[in-house]
Amino acid sequence: MLWASDAVYVQKDSWSETLLATRANYQQWQSARHAAGELALDAWYATNPMKSSFDDALFPEQGVDLDSRDENNRRQWRKRTAWIDGVAHNLPGEDHAATYLFRAITAASDTVITVGLGSDDGVALWLNGELLLSRDVPRVAAPNQDMVKLPLRAGKNELLMKIYNRTGGHGFYFAVADDPAFPIWQMIAHAYPEETTMATRDIAGGAPQTLLSDPDGLRQVPDMIERALRGVEPYDAALRAELAVLKDGNAPYDDARWLDLYVKAGKARESAAALRLLNPEALRRSIEHLITAYGGAYPKGKEYLSRLDAIEAAMPALAEKMGRQPDAAAEIGGIAAFAREALLANPLLDFEQILLVKRGEGQLGLPQNWQGNCSLPRRGYDNEIALLDMNNPDGELKTVFRPERDVFVGDVDLHFDAEKMLFSMPAVRDRWQIWEVGMDGSGLRQVTPGEEPDVDNYDACYLPDDRIIFGSTRIFQGIPCVGGADTVANLFRMDNDGGNARQLCFDQDHNWCPTVMNDGRVLFTRWEYSDTPHYFSRLLFSMNPDGTNQ
Repeated sequence: MLWASDAVYVQKDSWSETLLATRANYQQWQSARHAAGELALDAWYATNPMKSSFDDALFPEQGVDLDSRDENNRRQWRKRTAWIDGVAHNLPGEDHAATYLFRAITAASDTVITVGLGSDDGVALWLNGELLLSRDVPRVAAPNQDMVKLPLRAGKNELLMKIYNRTGGHGFYFAVADDPAFPIWQMIAHAYPEETTMATRDIAGGAPQTLLSDPDGLRQVPDMIERALRGVEPYDAALRAELAVLKDGNAPYDDARWLDLYVKAGKARESAAALRLLNPEALRRSIEHLITAYGGAYPKGKEYLSRLDAIEAAMPALAEKMGRQPDAAAEIGGIAAFAREALLANPLLDFEQILLVKRGEGQLGLPQNWQGNCSLPRRGYDNEIALLDMNNPDGELKTVFRPERDVFVGDVDLHFDAEKMLFSMPAVRDRWQIWEVGMDGSGLRQVTPGEEPDVDNYDACYLPDDRIIFGSTRIFQGIPCVGGADTVANLFRMDNDGGNARQLCFDQDHNWCPTVMNDGRVLFTRWEYSDTPHYFSRLLFSMNPDGTNQ
């Protein structure tokens, strides 16, 4: 039973109305699928993490007995009823250890389904004892990093997964491909980014889509309200009175007032935070400096000081009002807008647009401090390159480039003529490549040829002669302190058409973020082991564009 996500999603006038209406449709879809008996997925079972290498075959690979016990008579499998599909789950773990997951899948007839997987780090999957996937990779779990076809037979099928943790975090993602929960949540997030970001912050485990997909998901909303209200203190009395009305009246969790109150509490928290951040003394010093430094080029300086005097006089009354009307965002926003106006009137800020990357919070694409892009997940991103109007910072962004797939776009470098830019994005074989596009979104081209199946190229910048410096893993060097688990990128130079690539840096660890300085030299960051007392050491280096004088 397949429902398109746009048939389940319902756009309403508010985030809470949209979520409740869409949730009702999604739960109806779930009920219809279960009633049809086409597919039944049992609860997950999991082992404790076990020290091993990725290739070690531990006891679950010899056959799954959910009642088995270890030498101390402790159960080796635990049922995990809280793990719902379509959400990335954190696993308890330790470095260099494997956790096994098991579930039964019952099919009404022989069929093939596609499932989306995510893992932190490596993953292996067996269906009815047959190995279908094995990937020993360093990454953060995200939706649909691997898509696997499962040939189900009529009746009960046994699915076994191994999630191998190298270092750091540990987790997994699983969803049947026809489940619309994840794309629906992305649609909600696109329509209501502010509310969705708040929910991601306040929901336990950071998985707000459970509000949609979990039958009991709305039970989390009272706790979300409490978390938001802690950030409103000491201006929270009025909102806590509204919360008491809902609790004392035993309002059902699908009552829209719960979600409406959560949104009010979240916005009140933002107002309280903005009020705490207002620093009239610092703003006064900035305005006085701009008057002294630029004189007539900063013509409203004295006017700004007069307006600031009035704001300082009104601050005590505004703080008192927050206790009665904690969502007084308009007044606080007006003060923040004044501060922005006064500071952005700096004569040195003589441009009107900012080129930026907008990326959804669910997958930020931030590597560890020793890693580069080649260690990031290739999929699961909601991002675009866009323009922000400095004169209307709260207005809509203007999209310059948005990828057709859910892949990373970033590492943007604007050309000297401001007519085009370089950026990084995975291409064929999911290998990172350097791309170029015009500021109007036209002329998209892949700059690095990408002929090698095992080389990543990213993090580029233009040189004044239109050649390009970029990072590449074609040196095939592994990072020593993690046993070579992550690949190193060194800086290279190439022609504008991607030809004549020449290595500039010869380091055992990463080079990052090349940029051209005013004198024509190239500034970049390097991980430096030499003559340092510890290994957390990113240092700034410079060189000539031909790699000399590093």
